[in-house]
This record gives sequence, structure tokens and C-alpha cells, in this order.
Amino acid sequence: MTGKSDEMNEAELAAFHEEHADDETIWKKPPRTIRARRGKGPSVTFSIRLTGEELTRISRAAFAQGTNPSDFIRRAALRAVEEAEEERRRQEAAKEQIRSKVEELKDAISRL
Repeated sequence: MTGKSDEMNEAELAAFHEEHADDETIWKKPPRTIRARRGKGPSVTFSIRLTGEELTRISRAAFAQGTNPSDFIRRAALRAVEEAEEERRRQEAAKEQIRSKVEELKDAISRL
């Protein structure tokens, strides 16, 4: 950016700001149209806390896979969800098999 602010020292910039603090023509940004995201892709932001080391490790792994940390974390979390759901389905199937065997045993015992 080149212009008046590039040619001023810090004291001059402070004085300029003080003099023009109420001048909206200098400071006010022009309005812009914002469109809501619709369609494909994530639309919710969720924050997590990481240590600097954790973020560095995640970033390195993400970039090594040709993606960014956000996509890397999203995919890892969704993979973990799928694995947990699959484990829950396996456990439910095992419980159903046990129930079925218990019923078979009850029938066998009742025929004795």
C-alpha cells in the first residue's frame, strides 16, 4: 500500500488519526453484499483448543497429504465416528446372537 500513511512516521500517523477519528469517509468500509453459503461443503465452524506442538504436528501431517489442517481434522474425526458406529453395530449384532442362543437354549431346556 502506498500513499500518505507510507510517508508518515508513527507520531504523525497518531496525530492524523486523532484529527480524523470521526471522519467516516476515511475509516468506514463500503458496504458489501454477503451471501449465505448453501449447498455442498461444511457450513458450521467449531473451535478446538490445541497446544502449539499439536497444531504443528497436525499441520505437517495435513500438508504431507496435500490438504489443510481443517480438512485433515474433519476427515480424521469422521473416520473415528464411522469406526465407533461400526463397533456399536458389531456389539449389537453380537448381543442379538447371544439373545438368539439364549432363546434356543430355553427351548431346548423346555423340551427336556
